[in-house]
Amino acid sequence: MEQHEIAGHRVVRTIGTGGMGSVYLVQHPRLPRQEALKLVDAELSTDQLYRARFAREADVLAQLDHPNIVHLYDRGEVDGRLWLTMEYIDGPDTATMLDDYGRLPLPLVADIVSGVAAALDHAWTTARLAHRDVKPANILVRQHPGVPPTVKLADFGVATGPDRTRLTQTGLAVGTLPYLAPESLQGAPVDDKCDQYSLACTAFHLLTGRPPFSSGSPATMMHAHLSETPPPPSASVPGLPPHVDAAIARATAKDPRDRFPSSTAFANALRGPAQAAPAMPAAPVEPPRAKPATRALEQPLAPIGHPAAQASPNPSPPNPSSQNLPPGQSPPGQHPGGAAAYGGPQQPQAHPAAQYYGGPQAPPPAGPPPGGPPPYGRPLYSTPPPDDTSSGTGSGSGSGKKAALIAGAVLMVMVLLAVVGYVLLNSGDSGDSPQATSSTANTTEATTSTSETTTSESTAATADSGENAPLSVLDGEWTGTYTCNQGETALTLTFRQGGDRQTRATFAFGPTSGNPRVPRGSFEMIGVRITDDVVLTPFRWIDRPGDFEMVGLIIDGPVTDRTQSLSGTVSTEGCTRFAVSR
Repeated sequence: MEQHEIAGHRVVRTIGTGGMGSVYLVQHPRLPRQEALKLVDAELSTDQLYRARFAREADVLAQLDHPNIVHLYDRGEVDGRLWLTMEYIDGPDTATMLDDYGRLPLPLVADIVSGVAAALDHAWTTARLAHRDVKPANILVRQHPGVPPTVKLADFGVATGPDRTRLTQTGLAVGTLPYLAPESLQGAPVDDKCDQYSLACTAFHLLTGRPPFSSGSPATMMHAHLSETPPPPSASVPGLPPHVDAAIARATAKDPRDRFPSSTAFANALRGPAQAAPAMPAAPVEPPRAKPATRALEQPLAPIGHPAAQASPNPSPPNPSSQNLPPGQSPPGQHPGGAAAYGGPQQPQAHPAAQYYGGPQAPPPAGPPPGGPPPYGRPLYSTPPPDDTSSGTGSGSGSGKKAALIAGAVLMVMVLLAVVGYVLLNSGDSGDSPQATSSTANTTEATTSTSETTTSESTAATADSGENAPLSVLDGEWTGTYTCNQGETALTLTFRQGGDRQTRATFAFGPTSGNPRVPRGSFEMIGVRITDDVVLTPFRWIDRPGDFEMVGLIIDGPVTDRTQSLSGTVSTEGCTRFAVSR
């Protein structure tokens, strides 16, 4: 139905429409100003959890006053539908720019990253807010002849901070898979270092035309974020200077403590020594061949959307002359840095991104970043890489199968939480230990929406041999031992609320007669069946002793109604096997 006026705002045109609702360019009823108005779908507007998220997005934006953050103007409800108005940016998001040009030149990327970094640092230092969904589609760019571009960071709908605990109890990963930091996938506390990792993955994408981990299944991609070192950007774009590789490597370190002290420090390192921008002849670059599959994975786990993300529904195609170049060969007119000369195609574009004029160069950082990320000290998951030919759902043997199971389990848990999320959210106190609270700093938005990629991956991964009984047969107490760095440790698994393919469990550990110094502790787990095995994913601490880390379990299947003992793999570095019985 065509909208002519919304909450007193005259509709100029529709910017975009999606599953969450529509975004319109509107005229303010009293001021000579055009704004972007987000009108939420009527059904979503009645969902209490979504209403809470929507209100929080407005509250977050209202307290962030920064030139690189999209400004909020107003919010309300009309005819049963939520709406808010915000600053309209007359320019594309960088995902659209990638669609049009393949990749972007280093000087432009440096300016974009600097703007986003300033926004992220402001949000963290002034409000202790982490954005948690930094990606090309949430970065808006408006070009100005002769001056640096205006860069705006949008969509703080899944932002979180230490004082936002009511919506942050489930410990689920929230964000967009190709850009998610390892700690987000592990359910660890999230801070500005998480955003820095996502910004570095975004910078890699802008420079090379693809994210650092962009091939294989979602399970493979999650494993890569947790365990693999990103390739240097210069491997895809020969000619990029060494300081770019070094900056990306440090900002994507697995351990947040090994990253830059701030996002701005990363931006300065990426820009490198002061230098003039090279000449920018007009020539597009071959779009990456894997782009359609990558964009399919770029659906956020908990999206709200922003006004300019769909501003160009029909981007102009790239220059056909660049379509059939062999890998590594650049079309004519490319500057020595290896990225596209961001002049755009010769034909007029649907958005004002036709030429990059370059911005001022920042001074070099105080010291060179290290050449690569050090290993993460104690990850929740550390597994060998899956088989190259595996999609994460095949029969691959040994370590490849287990790695895919671990990552696939996280995806399955996101679907599972759609059913049990409210139970977990209101299941009471998470314990007296401060660690039990701070280690569950992610939001429940993942319980309300999962991408098509997540759903299809989970469906494929749950096919089994037909010998399995419902997981409710596990309900009750199982005792035995497991072995990790501290030696043989007593283990009690208590299963409850089991269903057909999902269950919950308490993992309690303590000393054995041969290893009396092990402290006692416990945490909650969520389990799902993946093929014939059952994957138990750590959820939150109940009683955490010292610096102990939670572990995951993979129960060797099948599980039948005659099963009286369970054994399998402890899916954490430094651990081996476990065995329990009724």
